[in-house]
Amino acid sequence: MQRCTDLIDELQRERGLGQLVLSTLGESHTAALQEQFQLSREAETALRLHLQLDPHSAGDAAMRLAPHGEQAHEPGSAGELERLRRRVLLLQCSRQEMFETYCRRIEGLLALAQSAGPASGDPGLG
Repeated sequence: MQRCTDLIDELQRERGLGQLVLSTLGESHTAALQEQFQLSREAETALRLHLQLDPHSAGDAAMRLAPHGEQAHEPGSAGELERLRRRVLLLQCSRQEMFETYCRRIEGLLALAQSAGPASGDPGLG
């Protein structure tokens, strides 16, 4: 499931830029981070659209990313990530909190990618 791995890649870039922003107090990386937020949102939108069009491509794990399938308060959810993005830009969270939130989100996406392999019949995805 390429869209899932694309989103994971974007979130990993976002996590790295966020660490830079928080460690330098936002002095020089804020614009790059905001641009990366947009790239990550676009990758997530592409994945969600794919799951809407082909919900069986990722098996049961796809339900977590289906529209309204995840709760905004769930650890690692898109809602939690959006709140964190705002807090990072305002320098109102720790590097550890930011890192852990991104790790939870990526962990959920990895589970989705693993379940996609058996569901799609492509053993390379599982």
